[in-house]
Amino acid sequence: MKDKIIRFLRAKNIEIPANDNEIINLFLGVLIVGKIDYWLEWSFDFIVNENPKTPFEREWSEEAKKDKAFRIIFAQLDSESKTQLKKLLRESIEGIVFSVLSELNEDYWKINLDSKNMKGTANENGDLHTDLWKWIDLFGENKEKTDDL
Repeated sequence: MKDKIIRFLRAKNIEIPANDNEIINLFLGVLIVGKIDYWLEWSFDFIVNENPKTPFEREWSEEAKKDKAFRIIFAQLDSESKTQLKKLLRESIEGIVFSVLSELNEDYWKINLDSKNMKGTANENGDLHTDLWKWIDLFGENKEKTDDL
């Protein structure tokens, strides 16, 4: 497992620390920031693009109708409104994650990875909520996209 995590981190051009707890912390950070980026990218697509990247096979499906409704509404916004909406989405999603991590820190829950050849604690220092900002700076892919309209 340790080799798999190290390969995963190296593939993202992340320097591998010597301490296993730091490796686990970075791994958790990459996973969390990756999910934040995924959902921001998904949301930003509705705001920026009037049409989906690939057309729906069934235009009558509930998913296609929901997609179209989002795009019609967001297409009416001016550039500044779109920028502010993207900022609001970013702050909301990051705020939710920050709040969850703060709750874990408050009672000092341990987030441990314990596999056959890798053991470590992601929140050894009890600062997961502040680690979030470090992780976003290190791994975030959508930070600049908030202002690129």
